[in-house]
Amino acid sequence: MNVLLKKCVMKKMIYLWAALALPLLFVACSDDKNDDPVDPVLKFKEAEVIADPAGGTYMAELESNVAWTVTSKSSNISSLNMESGKGNATLSFFVSPKTGDDVTGNITVKAASSALTAVLTVKQDKISIAFVPADTTASMDGGEFKAKLVCNTEWEVTGVAGSFEGADLGDSGKGDHTFTLKIGANESEETLVYELTVSTKFSPLMEAMEATYTITQGVPSLEYGGVTYKIVKLADDRWWMAENLRYLPAGKTPSSDPADGNGVWYPGFLGEPATDAASVEKMGYLYDYATAFGVSEITASNWNQQEGKQGICPEGWHIPTKAELDALAGAGNEAEGIAPGKYYVAEQKGAPLADLNGAGFDVVLSGAINKTTDQAEGKYASNAKDLDYNSLGYFMGSTGYQFKLNDKTGATTAQSYSMLLTNNATYQRAQVMYGPIFGGQAVRCIKDEAK
Repeated sequence: MNVLLKKCVMKKMIYLWAALALPLLFVACSDDKNDDPVDPVLKFKEAEVIADPAGGTYMAELESNVAWTVTSKSSNISSLNMESGKGNATLSFFVSPKTGDDVTGNITVKAASSALTAVLTVKQDKISIAFVPADTTASMDGGEFKAKLVCNTEWEVTGVAGSFEGADLGDSGKGDHTFTLKIGANESEETLVYELTVSTKFSPLMEAMEATYTITQGVPSLEYGGVTYKIVKLADDRWWMAENLRYLPAGKTPSSDPADGNGVWYPGFLGEPATDAASVEKMGYLYDYATAFGVSEITASNWNQQEGKQGICPEGWHIPTKAELDALAGAGNEAEGIAPGKYYVAEQKGAPLADLNGAGFDVVLSGAINKTTDQAEGKYASNAKDLDYNSLGYFMGSTGYQFKLNDKTGATTAQSYSMLLTNNATYQRAQVMYGPIFGGQAVRCIKDEAK
């Protein structure tokens, strides 16, 4: 009995020791695991910062489980909020503005008890601001232009020269930007210059840089037949040539013989042909009606069919009608409710040349070829006595005045409404009168009205 009891007690003690030893075994294993060495960590979450050329304050996340120290930083980096620490940290720092060359700086952090190093790279471009391209030219009609600003920092509009119509200027921005600029027609006699200036935003740490976009709008002009003509918008609100036409139709050469029926003659000066290049440039050529309107001859069926036609003028322009001449220099007709021309002065019985010239019309008297009938011999118009400048000229009109056949002589008299130019001691004027269809007159084209 005692033996059995002893065996039972022994078994219970063995079970008890086993139960007590098992937890101790687990604890021992657990303690062994915690004693394993932990790998040190020291790195920047993002290893690179792209800094604005204008500088500023930036932040970088440092991931670490060790003590660390900042050992170096580039000269353009300052105001670092921490020079040392332990574990994770957020570093803040200031990057100076950069106006010179591009630069790459860094912040170096080293572990206190190991060779571990973390480097933050700070890249910074030099400040750049420019319009690409920097300028352009505009036609007399104006239009819309795109000004492309290439910039890598903040900017603001600091200057505007000239009057942009509904310009998309914007006060400020950052980075590249395209401005939409609109300008109107140039109705002056001067070259117009429009400028848009944009500068980098003000900073007490750096000098502002700027870029300017320039639009140059030249004096109103018209290219035709290899010649550039000045044009002007007069008080009738219409565009006119401000120079006499000097265009030669295909197959034509100018003649100095007013009796040869050539159709294109050199201008006249004091009753004689002026054949030198300077005179032609100043006074243009003289044309008969058939040449001016591109027909073989003027007949009873076509003499009054040319009104408002383009004729020898460039596309979009035409030889002026009587109504268009009247709008400048006509006397008007009160009974019919027709107002006098915009430049008409009763004392001169026409438009004073000084007033027309003051408006930019630049009237030039180039004489005329007198030939009143188809059978008459053409001659350069004589000049007023004792004058050393031309006293007479015509600007051709496209409205016919008369076409009459003389039954006795068989000669035909033909005239158009033209602008007669007089410059003598009594009158210095332009009148709407009658010009010789078979003779030679100067031509000033007028621009077609917009439809």
